[in-house]
Amino acid sequence: MVKIYVRNASNQLISDAMVVLVGDVDSDPETLPYVDTVFTNESGFAYFNVQPYYDNAGEEYEVAYFNVIAKTASFSGTGYIRSRVHTTAVETIYIQ
Repeated sequence: MVKIYVRNASNQLISDAMVVLVGDVDSDPETLPYVDTVFTNESGFAYFNVQPYYDNAGEEYEVAYFNVIAKTASFSGTGYIRSRVHTTAVETIYIQ
């Protein structure tokens, strides 16, 4: 699982921000191609169920690396997160 908090420059959590999770195919170890989009809830976080990624990737892929893009109508921000099978990875993205 991947949980992404989205905050603005004033450190406030942002609801309804679009968050895109993209597998980093250039990472070491390699991450298979993966893209998913979720909007933040009223608490300001987006929750990605990446278990299907691990199910399809097979046992040799226990770790995955993802680029994260967060956007609202007028602001955006990026980040990077490492995920491990059967755990929840958490990251905060600041948009400006």
